[in-house]
Amino acid sequence: MRRRRRSLTATQREQAARGLASTISRQLLFRRNLRWGLYLANDGEIDPVILAKRLLRCKRQLFLPVLHPVHPGRLCFARFYPGMPMVRNRFGISEPAPPLFTVPLWTLSTICVPLVAFDDEGNRLGMGGGYYDRSFGRFSKQSGVSGRALVTRPLKLGVAFDFQGVERLPSEPWDIPLDAIASDQRYQSVR
Repeated sequence: MRRRRRSLTATQREQAARGLASTISRQLLFRRNLRWGLYLANDGEIDPVILAKRLLRCKRQLFLPVLHPVHPGRLCFARFYPGMPMVRNRFGISEPAPPLFTVPLWTLSTICVPLVAFDDEGNRLGMGGGYYDRSFGRFSKQSGVSGRALVTRPLKLGVAFDFQGVERLPSEPWDIPLDAIASDQRYQSVR
């Protein structure tokens, strides 16, 4: 999958980015959710930059993942604005430069999670570092009054090229499933 997404032409990437922005813009969450966690595309990931521009035009707040300075293996999210200084982290991925205005994960409405692969059940395959799983772990579910698990904020929205969808992915107990999936061609709620 990673090789296939890296092999896309610039035109194909641009079309997919527009498709992703269009897919998400048609959803109620686009109008309702005010605080969005996005990412900067890396290693051939679908690029949310057009979506980000649309969100900014609609006066939404954007946040980018930053390697957590205190809790190794986790992410925190820092407020993003166009033109802000950026630095490369130890993986070579751009993130906002210090000083940072970070926010608790649960204060975000939606976090777009980049994917290597996904299935219709909301299972996902990431880059293998477990950063999103560890970061979401303590915020993913709460028990309701009836004892049933309730999905809490933020909405975990997996984003990918549509061809990254597969029939079935294995799932481990520590894997945090997605709440919805958006691609350049479709949107699907899974929870």
